[in-house]
Amino acid sequence: MTVPEQMLWEKLCRRQLNGFHFRNQHPMAHYILDFYCHQARLAIEVDGGYHQEEEQRVWDENRTEVLNELGITVLRFSNEEVSFNMESVLSVIKLILAERVRPS
Repeated sequence: MTVPEQMLWEKLCRRQLNGFHFRNQHPMAHYILDFYCHQARLAIEVDGGYHQEEEQRVWDENRTEVLNELGITVLRFSNEEVSFNMESVLSVIKLILAERVRPS
């Protein structure tokens, strides 16, 4: 994991976020998701700068489309957002989780 991924994982692991269980590096449909919550059908990706390159952006868009077709919502955050604005990142995640099923 990258440093920003490790930082976010520290906030997601052990059901710390509203009691939802997240997995890291979770395989799904030929992809590896940075973080995944099965109860909420939520994938969270932390993207480095190379995700701004055209070829990677197209690949990411296709990947998101495939995951959406499987009923999975994908949230993307940049390394900078996670590193320098963690509270905002967590607020967005909590908002999406609040709209989903309750934790088990």
